[in-house]
Amino acid sequence: MRARVYPQRVAARRMREGEADEHCLRLECVRDTLRWLQKNETRIKSALAVEDGGA
Repeated sequence: MRARVYPQRVAARRMREGEADEHCLRLECVRDTLRWLQKNETRIKSALAVEDGGA
Protein backbone atom coordinates (compact mmCIF):
# COMPACT_ATOMS: atom_id res chain seq x y z
CA MET A 1 0.00 0.00 0.00
CA ARG A 2 2.74 2.43 0.92
CA ALA A 3 4.50 1.74 -2.37
CA ARG A 4 1.46 3.34 -4.01
CA VAL A 5 0.89 6.10 -1.46
CA TYR A 6 4.42 7.45 -1.08
CA PRO A 7 4.92 8.34 -4.77
CA GLN A 8 1.66 10.28 -4.63
CA ARG A 9 2.84 12.12 -1.53
CA VAL A 10 6.17 12.90 -3.20
CA ALA A 11 4.38 14.19 -6.30
CA ALA A 12 2.16 16.37 -4.11
CA ARG A 13 5.32 17.62 -2.32
CA ARG A 14 4.05 16.36 1.03
CA MET A 15 7.06 14.05 1.39
CA ARG A 16 10.61 14.13 0.10
CA GLU A 17 11.65 11.27 -2.18
CA GLY A 18 14.52 10.31 0.12
CA GLU A 19 12.17 10.17 3.08
CA ALA A 20 9.75 7.93 1.16
CA ASP A 21 12.61 5.65 0.11
CA GLU A 22 13.82 5.37 3.70
CA HIS A 23 10.35 4.53 4.99
CA CYS A 24 9.92 1.85 2.32
CA LEU A 25 13.33 0.36 3.13
CA ARG A 26 12.50 0.23 6.83
CA LEU A 27 9.21 -1.51 6.13
CA GLU A 28 10.96 -4.04 3.90
CA CYS A 29 13.45 -4.74 6.71
CA VAL A 30 10.61 -5.29 9.17
CA ARG A 31 8.88 -7.62 6.71
CA ASP A 32 12.08 -9.59 6.13
CA THR A 33 12.70 -9.89 9.88
CA LEU A 34 9.17 -11.14 10.52
CA ARG A 35 9.50 -13.68 7.73
CA TRP A 36 12.82 -14.87 9.17
CA LEU A 37 11.30 -15.20 12.63
CA GLN A 38 8.37 -17.16 11.23
CA LYS A 39 10.69 -19.46 9.28
CA ASN A 40 12.86 -20.07 12.35
CA GLU A 41 10.12 -20.10 15.00
CA THR A 42 10.61 -23.72 16.05
CA ARG A 43 14.36 -23.37 16.38
CA ILE A 44 14.04 -20.11 18.35
CA LYS A 45 11.48 -21.59 20.74
CA SER A 46 13.69 -24.66 21.27
CA ALA A 47 16.68 -22.49 22.09
CA LEU A 48 14.62 -20.42 24.54
CA ALA A 49 13.29 -23.55 26.21
CA VAL A 50 16.85 -24.80 26.74
CA GLU A 51 17.85 -21.44 28.25
CA ASP A 52 14.88 -21.51 30.62
CA GLY A 53 15.53 -25.07 31.63
CA GLY A 54 12.59 -26.39 29.65
CA ALA A 55 9.99 -24.18 31.31
